[in-house]
Amino acid sequence: MTEEEDKNKEERKLAFNDESWRIAQDYAKLYGDFANIFTALIRQLNNSPIQEAGKFSQSVTWQLRRILKSEACQAPIFFAGKQFRADLLEQDEIDDVLDVARVFTPMELAAILGSLYLIRRAKKLSAESEFEFIENDLARRANIATVIGDLVPNIGLGLAIVVASIKHVAMGAYLIDDAKVFSSYRKYLKTTNKEVDLDYEYRQWGCTHPEIASKLLVIIGFSAELANSIKNGLLLYYGYPQNIEHSKKELAVYNLELKLKETINREAITEISDPNFIMPMENEKIFQTRVEKFLDENYTDSWFKKVSRDMDSDSAPEMNNLREQS
Repeated sequence: MTEEEDKNKEERKLAFNDESWRIAQDYAKLYGDFANIFTALIRQLNNSPIQEAGKFSQSVTWQLRRILKSEACQAPIFFAGKQFRADLLEQDEIDDVLDVARVFTPMELAAILGSLYLIRRAKKLSAESEFEFIENDLARRANIATVIGDLVPNIGLGLAIVVASIKHVAMGAYLIDDAKVFSSYRKYLKTTNKEVDLDYEYRQWGCTHPEIASKLLVIIGFSAELANSIKNGLLLYYGYPQNIEHSKKELAVYNLELKLKETINREAITEISDPNFIMPMENEKIFQTRVEKFLDENYTDSWFKKVSRDMDSDSAPEMNNLREQS
């Protein structure tokens, strides 16, 4: 690294201040107000003291029934179950709409609902031609990251779902603000072969997407502790550490990103900072099998893209009984 790059990085580190946080808050507000039923539910799920699959409080159960009456919400959660928890969603027929949610822990379900809500809002507010680039890249990233989280116990599926989606959702704020300016940034990243450029973001928008991500996560209902951990974990991965020592969650985010980069680029990464985040040897073969189709650049499908018309008898035969009841 040159002396000038060292200086730029030091200046960038010092740029995280009240002003950049205020600007990040303004960009997060471009997503508008979120429905209370979603934010309250996500908050309750995230804060649930019992994190076991299908263990929901009475209040959560009541709110879930309301949300899952809509096939628009049923579809992505059902297909998330088929993608992540096929072994638990094994019954031939589903008689209770809550069965599509019971295969997840409260935190995992919070991650699915929060990510889904933010992605759909970003799509609704964005220029369609530009959002397509975000959505397809997000699908590939999310599909692979969730397999990593599922097979590395100290990362976990819930955290992986949130981290995988929030980067693109946060950058979507730039797109919502000005599609032309965002398009220039996207093309710049492609020509320079960069994943992101936080210095560019700070010069152009006065803040960075990890800061926007942190703001959005709190607004949608996640804890400030989780939001801050994800922000700091992303900044650590991008080369802008905010602390000398890092929390377990920050390191989980960092190592998730490293494994994701290694997988997508098909290159060996040796920067694992903590052996607790190395994938168990017995899971490596499972991992390679599960991510193989996701590595195909032409594969852009994912659970969060599913809508009510996907819930037909061919794609979701398990839901036939519920369809007949409605």
